[in-house]
Amino acid sequence: MNLEPQKVLIADDDAINRQVLADLLKPEYTVLLAKNGEQALERAQRHAPDLVLLDVMMPDMDGYEVLRRLRADPQTAQVTVIFISGLNRPEDEANGLKLGAADYIAKPFNATVVMARVALHLQLVRQRRMLERLANVDGLTELANRRRFDELYAVEWQRAQRNGRPTWRRATAAKKWCCCCRTRTRSRPATSWPASSTPSSACSCRTRRPAWPPT
Repeated sequence: MNLEPQKVLIADDDAINRQVLADLLKPEYTVLLAKNGEQALERAQRHAPDLVLLDVMMPDMDGYEVLRRLRADPQTAQVTVIFISGLNRPEDEANGLKLGAADYIAKPFNATVVMARVALHLQLVRQRRMLERLANVDGLTELANRRRFDELYAVEWQRAQRNGRPTWRRATAAKKWCCCCRTRTRSRPATSWPASSTPSSACSCRTRRPAWPPT
């Protein structure tokens, strides 16, 4: 089975490091590049990479802050992050892992080690997503279940807040269905029903209803 290449985002302010890592990973993965923290966040939101190789020491916004913002955004909260940094003290590595990084590679890095760790974490990403798909699908109908709906709703709610779009109106309108006459309660007034139809005492919309299902 042919699988689409996984995406790796490289965020480093050093052009040489970006190019070396890109040349190393391009034969096997789709590579995205960012030269600072703002670009890293923008590309992560736009392209949804499977893995981020993130430098710690960058101007304006360091790698720690980039990771905090990635974790704060539901759209990027689950992305796997590996720090690649010249800070090689144990406390630096511990700080990165406490913030939610999956791994920490010290500079100067070894190409073989980088490839091995990238491959390992991308394999874990594939396995996690397979389990998530199984958890989000109803076993009988093979349709998305309530858990999947809740996850998508949370993402769309955050998107609506950023873009200023009234998601709540669409969601509220979508729920206004009459459980009795099987039509949207505001779809047409009661006077539009045929005179021969009879009102249903159990109908919450209090309108006349035609026979159901329609002939």
